[in-house]
Amino acid sequence: MSRAARPYAEALFEAAAERRAVEDWDRRLQALAAALDEEARAFLASPVVPAAKKRAVLVRALGADAPAPVVRLLELLVERRRIAELPEVISRFHALAEARADQVEAVVETARELDEASRERLEAAVRRLAGDRAVRLVVKPNPELVGGVRVRIADRVFDASVAGKLARLRRAVR
Repeated sequence: MSRAARPYAEALFEAAAERRAVEDWDRRLQALAAALDEEARAFLASPVVPAAKKRAVLVRALGADAPAPVVRLLELLVERRRIAELPEVISRFHALAEARADQVEAVVETARELDEASRERLEAAVRRLAGDRAVRLVVKPNPELVGGVRVRIADRVFDASVAGKLARLRRAVR
């Protein structure tokens, strides 16, 4: 995770918590993140596009009733030319919201699709990694792993994949 994204996410989370609006803001930010495809990210990152136009597009994507602190965050990211950090800010905010709800999202990359029994065993193992907190698994098949799994919980990564082991072995041999 970007070091720059953390303070923005934490400040926004504190503002949401003060207003008792963490769930609402998280839902809005997740919807915004889902709308940010590659084309939208390229538009926002472009130095050619005026800042006012970027702000207008982001505010329109959030909706007219968007909370003022969220809008201000977007304006601040545009002004400081840190809009590329927005997906990381949203991800960190989401992690903070889940931690507050004592639930954590675990993104699990697997070499192949999992059957139900494997998924249940994996969820139990990930729950132990997360300190026995409730876990919401997001399973993404990634054939490049060759075998095994890679788990990301917040900003921690546990790599038990064959590709990861080979990469560590390659570094050790050099």
